[in-house]
Amino acid sequence: MSASNRVYRAKTARGGSAKRSPGSRRPPGNVISPAQLPNPLDQPVSSCRYVRRIQFYETDLAGVVHFSWYLRYMEEAEHALWREAGLSIVPKDHAIGFPRVAAAIEYKAPLHFEDVVEIWIEITAITRRSITYSSRITCGDGEITIAIGTFTAVCVDKTARPLKSVDIPAEIRNRLAIAKA
Repeated sequence: MSASNRVYRAKTARGGSAKRSPGSRRPPGNVISPAQLPNPLDQPVSSCRYVRRIQFYETDLAGVVHFSWYLRYMEEAEHALWREAGLSIVPKDHAIGFPRVAAAIEYKAPLHFEDVVEIWIEITAITRRSITYSSRITCGDGEITIAIGTFTAVCVDKTARPLKSVDIPAEIRNRLAIAKA
């Protein structure tokens, strides 16, 4: 994670705050590592707020972020959510992976070089073999909605050819939860 990215844990599965209040912000550029955040690992994580600054290489010559980056931002937030739950999206010593099988993004406003954005992500569905996320990208302290999107990842056996969906291991399912409406 670069010095311009920050992670905030938003909600646990029980709806409690597992971090500081949303009004307490650190200036852009500070990094909060997941290890520094209090994480009651006995409570599954259902959502996460991830903050990052737009880098020059993510923009075109007009200084506008290319549309393909938005899904990458959502994926970065997903990885932050997994870290908040004490997990990795690429578990060591596991023959499983979580490729994306569906994604949709609705663009509302452009992003520009050096904008500080918040990517809110929450788990909206978990089945035996898949996890569906909903995400909202905002700018200007959450005042401007930049994009909204959803994506679904399926648990697969990475060693099978072709890839084959498998049940999500219990140690992963027990740390993740569907966000409360």
